[in-house]
Amino acid sequence: MMTLIFLASSIPGDRMPNAGQWDFSIKKGGHMTGYALLAASLMEATFFRVVEQKKETPKAMLLALGVCCVYALSDEFHQSFVPGRNATLVDVGIDLLGASLGLLVLLLLRMRQHLHRA
Repeated sequence: MMTLIFLASSIPGDRMPNAGQWDFSIKKGGHMTGYALLAASLMEATFFRVVEQKKETPKAMLLALGVCCVYALSDEFHQSFVPGRNATLVDVGIDLLGASLGLLVLLLLRMRQHLHRA
């Protein structure tokens, strides 16, 4: 996911597609989706595997959100060097909103899965 985000951020501004009146929504939705998938994949691939006790899940979620925050900041810094692109803290906020939603969806899926096993 980090590679995909990096590659998408490397596209110069003049080569970015324009979706007209939907452009803003589609691009910001892409930010949210990418970071939702990143946060969920961090939890699934590492933190759920490492953390055995349920009481540790909030700590693991905060750690995943922290990793996403650091990556979002570094991604915006990277974009500041791409022609026609700029770095904004608004995008970092959108990224973190997406990451939070991704973690919430994953947690709800895990809870549902646990209820069906019981």
